[in-house]
Amino acid sequence: MRTSEDRLSSDSMEYVKVRINAVSRRFVGYLSLPEDVVRISEALNSPLPYVVIYDDETGAGRFHALEKGAIVYVEALEEPDNTYVLQQGAGTFQRVRIDFAQNARLVGEVFVPANSHVCNVINDSRPFLNVRNAEILGTVEHYDFLAVSKRHATVIEGLDDGDI
Repeated sequence: MRTSEDRLSSDSMEYVKVRINAVSRRFVGYLSLPEDVVRISEALNSPLPYVVIYDDETGAGRFHALEKGAIVYVEALEEPDNTYVLQQGAGTFQRVRIDFAQNARLVGEVFVPANSHVCNVINDSRPFLNVRNAEILGTVEHYDFLAVSKRHATVIEGLDDGDI
């Protein structure tokens, strides 16, 4: 098991600034991404029960450990240095509307891999759904990327162009 000294001295850890909307409140901080983790969603969809964010990008000082079940969505405030770029033909994006238990409604795009269907993405074992170009309806909130908790989504609808 690695100690906090090992973690802080490791050059293989990257910190990415995120905003996490949990059931009770919002948090802004730096999520640690180990060397073998390429995307924020991989950290969220790991089997570990908690997401830990730090007040600064070094991982020193104050931290918040958030139980993943309490997270409604996570906004990337910056891109990881190792952002994955989709290759031509890797899949498509499906417009969806997502209703939440907290009476909020979001419209955005979900990536669907080639030879798959949006229902497969929604029903897979990952607890978070990656949504790009997300907009919270009835507000001015717009996000390039959100990781949305499937646990807090009550209805997910596929949309055609022009639908809201």
